[in-house]
Amino acid sequence: MRPEASDYIDKAKSDLMTMDILRSHENYPKDSLCFHAQQYAEKMIKAKLADMGIRPPRVHNLVVLLEDFPDSAEILRAVEIAGMLESYAVDVRYPEMKLGEISEEDAEIAYESALEIPYLIGLYRR
Repeated sequence: MRPEASDYIDKAKSDLMTMDILRSHENYPKDSLCFHAQQYAEKMIKAKLADMGIRPPRVHNLVVLLEDFPDSAEILRAVEIAGMLESYAVDVRYPEMKLGEISEEDAEIAYESALEIPYLIGLYRR
């Protein structure tokens, strides 16, 4: 694995740790968990791009980041997850962006979905 890819994975692990710490509390902030789920997925996608020898663009749009991957059922699923996580990149961070209340179920779906990304894009093997 290229060093640049490892750097992105290290940063993603920090987001994963943050998500796990949040989830260990009964009334954790759901918006924060969703934000870190999006960030984890973004860094994992950028890690795979770096490992493929592609310099990851400085964008936060997961769907755009996935455009460099060859079409497959796994990538289509990753794009579906990316679309769901997309609103958590920026919108949850600002009060004027009215997303509505994020339920615990929504937050758990974001968490579990983000964890699928490295497997779907071939960064990790099951």
